[in-house]
Amino acid sequence: MLDQIRTMLTTKLDVLMRLLETSNPTMYNLYMLAKAQDRCSRAVDLTIAATVADGATTTIHSSAAYDENTFYTIQK
Repeated sequence: MLDQIRTMLTTKLDVLMRLLETSNPTMYNLYMLAKAQDRCSRAVDLTIAATVADGATTTIHSSAAYDENTFYTIQK
């Protein structure tokens, strides 16, 4: 059944969503992000894994330049 769903997404919904890539890029990017989620609800292309104690403030990522396309998710 999962293979059928994956095939449907690839052959039907992905094609439809490509229409939004230029007309509604936010929706398209959110769709692609949702597809990148695996069974553990973490991004497939994990960039950083860090543990921060409750109540603490810690820098876990820094960048030399701002990139408006960087998207962060935080799991607890």
